[in-house]
Amino acid sequence: WEEILLLLQPVGLLSVWAFGFYIAFFTFAVMNILTGIFVESAMQLCKPDEQEAFLLQQKQRKEEAEELLCIFETLDQDGNGRLSVDEWASGVRKERVRTA
Repeated sequence: WEEILLLLQPVGLLSVWAFGFYIAFFTFAVMNILTGIFVESAMQLCKPDEQEAFLLQQKQRKEEAEELLCIFETLDQDGNGRLSVDEWASGVRKERVRTA
């Protein structure tokens, strides 16, 4: 760039400044584009694919079902595997069940 700058010096200071601005602007633009490409590639690599998302969703559903089963086992006071209206009514008053 020095050779071109030396050729522009006899033309005037404004030409030298315009050339400097041109170099700085397009260097910034190219670096911005390269950074965008890099970030987009990194985001694609971090993004879970459909299979991973499906497995995560299945895991969450299983955990929620286990929590719900635990709540119903807590409500079932006589342990017969069925909830009566009385068991339900007394169970939902418990602090542990309400916070779950």
